[in-house]
Amino acid sequence: MDSKISLGLMLVLAASALPLRAAQTDTLAALSGQAGAEAAVHALPPASAPEAAALSPYKEITRAPGTDITARYKAVLATVAAARDRAGDVKYKQLAGYRILFVPGFMTDPSINPGLVYKSAGSGVAPEGTFMPTYFYEQIKWLRANGLDAGIVKIESEAGIKYNANLIEAAIQLSPAPVIIISHSKGGLDTLETLVRRPYLRNKVKGLVSIQTPYFGTPIADMVLSHQHSLSPMSALVLKLMGGSIQSVNDLSVKSRLAYQAENAEAIAAITAAIPTISFGAWKNEEKGVMDTNFETTRDLMLGWGIKSDGLVPVNSELLQGANQIALEGLDHLATVLEVKKPAFDRVDFLRTLLTLLLENGVPALEAAPKPEPVGGLIHTGDKAEPMHFGRVNIANDSDLRGIAYRGGNPSPETYQFLKDRGVDTIINIRNMTKPNWKKCEETGIKCENYPVWALDPGILGGVTYADRDLGGIVLHENKNFLKAFGAAVAELQAGRNIYIHCQGGTDRTGALATALTVRSYACGRNFDSHELKNTVLETLHDFGFWTYVFPSWKTEIRGWIDNFDQNKEWLCK
Repeated sequence: MDSKISLGLMLVLAASALPLRAAQTDTLAALSGQAGAEAAVHALPPASAPEAAALSPYKEITRAPGTDITARYKAVLATVAAARDRAGDVKYKQLAGYRILFVPGFMTDPSINPGLVYKSAGSGVAPEGTFMPTYFYEQIKWLRANGLDAGIVKIESEAGIKYNANLIEAAIQLSPAPVIIISHSKGGLDTLETLVRRPYLRNKVKGLVSIQTPYFGTPIADMVLSHQHSLSPMSALVLKLMGGSIQSVNDLSVKSRLAYQAENAEAIAAITAAIPTISFGAWKNEEKGVMDTNFETTRDLMLGWGIKSDGLVPVNSELLQGANQIALEGLDHLATVLEVKKPAFDRVDFLRTLLTLLLENGVPALEAAPKPEPVGGLIHTGDKAEPMHFGRVNIANDSDLRGIAYRGGNPSPETYQFLKDRGVDTIINIRNMTKPNWKKCEETGIKCENYPVWALDPGILGGVTYADRDLGGIVLHENKNFLKAFGAAVAELQAGRNIYIHCQGGTDRTGALATALTVRSYACGRNFDSHELKNTVLETLHDFGFWTYVFPSWKTEIRGWIDNFDQNKEWLCK
């Protein structure tokens, strides 16, 4: 969650942070009677006599049994922080043979950079200074810069754990290498459910790290559930707009989690015995007179009950039984995964320390095998000059398009030589060409062509298409410059020349042009499976971060190129 997401969640929680109703007393009192739960509970002293009846049913989960490695964490962190040459971290090459999967927390979709998300077509990363969201961004960027295979698992973060277990299972199965999983918040519950229900996956998962996961629930979720019928209209709307539901909150409740831990204690013990596991927990004490965390309201609420928390989850709830456990003071629920103003925290040093501890605690070293360049997916080379959303266009091997087509965002001055070194002969720019762009073309000897296309969706403009304007024609196949760019790309590729097509970000206009080339190569002059081709191009659009909500009509039009191929083959196959 970024600061905007945390603010929205705070609105929801604020409506629930009310004195407990009498009806809630029976529900919460039952929690202390959960037979067989791995975590014990004890009563909290009421702040005052009037509050006693309301607050006494809340119980704080005590720390589950495990190996405390907090002191070792602090020692390794000090060593790691002193070694500032991060690019020289040779020991992390011992993990180069793994795929490192990051599983995000509850309602985090808007804060995830699409370039960090794994799909079957590949993965990529956006450069520094991008406007894109930054959840797990620093950590994955550092891993990829060091040649490691890392990315975020595409889940439905607002969905329940059973639903997301299917998606995590698929990500593990699709990985060409053994995996290490690093999860945050509810993502740890999704991951645990995956390994509990699919024991066969445990052989492929070689290391687990959970960061502030509510294994034993959070009383904040119980409060939302107990007041679900009295949420303010604004809070209910925020929850709905953020993709959440009352059912998904239930998976985070103390009641639900205590029952889950009791039911699956044997399976959890088997997981932590078979897989080196680290669970990281944190709490943040109050700093008087300042707003020291985005979750100050809920943090202070739980402190009033005697519960140490990171603002959303009690620290003892974050420590999984049987795991190597770290409990650290001074952090809230966001600082470990996202840049926040307070508290200050180095997320890359944090990650480096956790990886070091994994190697120390049984994750075997595994060197990377050479990997072929993905066709149709994002490419990450580790080169600083690599353009954002850089990848290779999916073109059928036996088509008449004999050259290689690359795609991406607007090149920086350094990117031109990067493209030249990869054998690019021609750059086709579908945004406005600047003087510095032309100058770099001349300096590197790359042929450059410019066909500006407006990034405007006809649906956004109420159906206006400007089809009669050179720079308009926002219905893509009616746009003069889009058709010129497509024709130029086809001609260059037919001549066996390699091209690079780009707009500003490399996602939307570039995605449409790349899709047209893919459809032409697979459909023109041959029999093709329209369903399979459509799924391929739509998945590729998603992988490269196509903004469906900004360009809904473009997405519909692109589908139509395949569904109504006979009506489009005149321009596609020309």
